[in-house]
Amino acid sequence: MFDAESLATLLKHEENLELIKRIRRDTQSAIEELERNKHVLMSRLGDTLKRIAAQRAELDRLEELAVAGMVKEDGEYEVFTGANLEQDIEYSETDPLNAIVVSQQEMGSEINDVDSVGEYEST
Repeated sequence: MFDAESLATLLKHEENLELIKRIRRDTQSAIEELERNKHVLMSRLGDTLKRIAAQRAELDRLEELAVAGMVKEDGEYEVFTGANLEQDIEYSETDPLNAIVVSQQEMGSEINDVDSVGEYEST
């Protein structure tokens, strides 16, 4: 643009010189506005990406807590169930009569299950 201005000045074309100067100023203003807008958009994008990264980190933290809680609860339940089984085994070993009663109760529940199946078949 400066070369065009120099040529218009050299040829003494004042009308063309003013037109070229106005076009150069308008073009320069448009370029500056585009650069400012791009800077604002890049700044917004950076803020958004930071917010997303923080949210992702929080979700990862919550996931780790949930998994750790589940593993802990599962372990506690395994210990509880194991202790109950050991207690039942020890009790049945020390009291043979109880083992027979428990065995008969278990068999009775199986017989009741078979009886109830027969009831459904006859209807």
